[in-house]
Amino acid sequence: MRRAASGSVAGHPPQPVGLKRVGWGLFTATVAVFAPFGGATIVLVPSRLEQLDAPHKITLLAILTAAAAIVSFPASVIVGAVSDRTRSRLGRRNGWILGGMLVCAASTALMATADSVLVLTAGFLTLNAALSATAAATLAIIPDRVPDERKGTASAAQGAGLLLGMTLGALVAAPFTVTVWPGFLALAVIPLVLLPVFQLLAPDESSLDLPPAGKGLDLRATFTFPRRAPDYYWAFSARLLVIFGFYVVNGFQLFILTDYVGMTKAESAAIIGSAAIINLVGSLLGVVLGGPLSDRLGRRKLVTAIAAIIIGFGNLFPILAAEPWAILISTGISGVGLGMFFSVDAALQAQVLPSEETRGRDLGLLSLANNAGQVAGPLVGASIVGAGLGFSPVFIVAFAGCLVGAVLLRPIRSVQ
Repeated sequence: MRRAASGSVAGHPPQPVGLKRVGWGLFTATVAVFAPFGGATIVLVPSRLEQLDAPHKITLLAILTAAAAIVSFPASVIVGAVSDRTRSRLGRRNGWILGGMLVCAASTALMATADSVLVLTAGFLTLNAALSATAAATLAIIPDRVPDERKGTASAAQGAGLLLGMTLGALVAAPFTVTVWPGFLALAVIPLVLLPVFQLLAPDESSLDLPPAGKGLDLRATFTFPRRAPDYYWAFSARLLVIFGFYVVNGFQLFILTDYVGMTKAESAAIIGSAAIINLVGSLLGVVLGGPLSDRLGRRKLVTAIAAIIIGFGNLFPILAAEPWAILISTGISGVGLGMFFSVDAALQAQVLPSEETRGRDLGLLSLANNAGQVAGPLVGASIVGAGLGFSPVFIVAFAGCLVGAVLLRPIRSVQ
């Protein structure tokens, strides 16, 4: 990304740093919070649930994931809205991002002490709320500081951070499926290390000189969705279905390996580590292809739809064989799709926002698509398995969700 010669980015206020550093800042902040989330969600929390209550592990994981998504939504909306109104030397967003990293570290460390489902739940819910709040403030940087013609590339930086963070977290956590507490502590270190790196890379200008934001926060207005914004809702619906399709499968990765493929926990840990590397390679390929390609073509919808279909196709692959190699191939295919999706979708969301004054809030409201998909996916998956239908229908439902999500992008008119 290149800073404009005048010191400002077309139609945006002057930036304290160039667009390239803003992109690296987006990447760093996203890795910092998604690494603890990925390691906890994919490996450590399922492992600890099995140790605490093996007979009910699948049901507990589905409930825990749903509860986490429910508490995450108000956190993202409130922090997004408050960041719109923040007047500080750090700017509107950066203080909230730095604080979110600290809470992510503290909540992950809390889970290291969990000797009951209750303590594990408290730590996991806090981690999810902090992650969503941080993500809302981070995403708002894209419409705040990046011009439309470079939003795909900035979105790719954020998407790469999400995917690398999830992969890094899984790799760090994979050796700790039996004794989980050192894994939680190792994950907690990551946001602490990256916190100062983010601020050094992407400091924002003070917002003290902006017009006053008024007194207090109107919670009713904060949680009121914008009116007469059809493109906003088509983007919302498409994202919800794709996230649903992803979490129907991803929420049960450990149990798919142990209960569907029939591997031991130690064998599953090795496959999770290998899958994380394959996913990273595929995802980075998707990121490199997705965001910059959408900038060059000026076609956000097309690239996002192709990405959704690739994710869905990858989720179908384990039906062919309940074998480790099938899971690894599935991970690689879905990884390419995920990289493309997360590298373009944030740019698409940024371009359908109805108001410049409420960017943080509106992006926070859009996060309901993430939360609802995260709630519905594991619940539907658990219901299918709990009904005795096995895991094969889960993979089919995941594909269907991604396919419908791709179709729902078509009616959007304000973005190509």
